[in-house]
Amino acid sequence: MEHEEVMFRLKTQGWVIIPSVIPHDEVEPIRRDMERVYAERGRSRVDYILNYLDHSSHSFSKYLADPRILAPVHEAFGGQHVRVRSNAGFLNPPPADVDDAMVRRAQHKMAQGMHADGPFLQGQPVRVAAPYQDSAVQFTTIWMLSDFTEENGATQLLTGSHRSPTNPTAIRAFDPTNLSEVVAARMGDLTRPDPAIVTAAGKAGDVILFDNRVW
Repeated sequence: MEHEEVMFRLKTQGWVIIPSVIPHDEVEPIRRDMERVYAERGRSRVDYILNYLDHSSHSFSKYLADPRILAPVHEAFGGQHVRVRSNAGFLNPPPADVDDAMVRRAQHKMAQGMHADGPFLQGQPVRVAAPYQDSAVQFTTIWMLSDFTEENGATQLLTGSHRSPTNPTAIRAFDPTNLSEVVAARMGDLTRPDPAIVTAAGKAGDVILFDNRVW
């Protein structure tokens, strides 16, 4: 995918999938290394936040500076101020060795309603207060270490929502009684039809790059 197309999709959709950032034959060793770190550092099988880079063999680190990722972020920020804010990863472990109650708790925790990330999570102590300007200030990458499909719970995004001056977390934080049917649907009921909600399916080694304003 050419740089111009990546920029066009970030500006219009708010997100893009960059294919094969990690070569296919290098994904499996990285995934095994992450599972090793998780087994050593994870507090429980349903604790799914992992600061992987702090304890990894760093076989993954070299891909963070891939120019296909850094170049569009660099351009979006006017050519400067590109920093890594967090290296936290989210791991959804297979539930084969946990009981049904733990699986239910894990699924509840991982199945998030519609929201925006980073400083656009309203109600947090440090945030960009809504309504906010139409300007990118932070991006997130999601690294596919296995195939992402609709069947296995791939990330869903509301295309174009980065142009909205607010997001559902503002309603939850400041006016929890004002839950119209449309807002309620976009907060968590993804079974309702909305052509703008897209499942970000891809292959192991692909990377989702998205503006943190995206729901």
